[in-house]
Amino acid sequence: MAKVFRSPARHGYAVEVSPFIPNRVACAASQYYGIAGCGTLLVLDETETGVALVRSWEWSDGLFDVAWSEANEHVLVAGGGDGSLQLWDTNNHSAPLRVAKEHTQEVTHTLMHLFVSVLGMVRLLSTVCEGVRCGLESDQRRKPHRLWIVGSNC
Repeated sequence: MAKVFRSPARHGYAVEVSPFIPNRVACAASQYYGIAGCGTLLVLDETETGVALVRSWEWSDGLFDVAWSEANEHVLVAGGGDGSLQLWDTNNHSAPLRVAKEHTQEVTHTLMHLFVSVLGMVRLLSTVCEGVRCGLESDQRRKPHRLWIVGSNC
């Protein structure tokens, strides 16, 4: 039996299963097929009777991809049509924890990998449609450091 969650006036772009909670998914969605309008990030749980909304957030532009943290079950990142990456926490009901506006075009792919160096760095990678990779690192004190990786082998 298929279970369906309807989000009126939104069109889904990405679904990512939580690595920590097997019945939880995050969905990136946009209005008007991503051409114009806002975006919505949805966190959903599959239940015995259907699909339940855990949390949702609105963003000023379309959202095209989402990725869960490999280190924290509550943290995820979304890629926006405005070229931004938003770091969200399911325990925070209002705004993203951090926003990085570094791209000139929409962010079409996001990956969040836990690469911990001797300095305690965590790396977040994103890919935009022109084939350029951007990395954003932060240390354990949550101070952002930018790292740009340019290449066409995305």
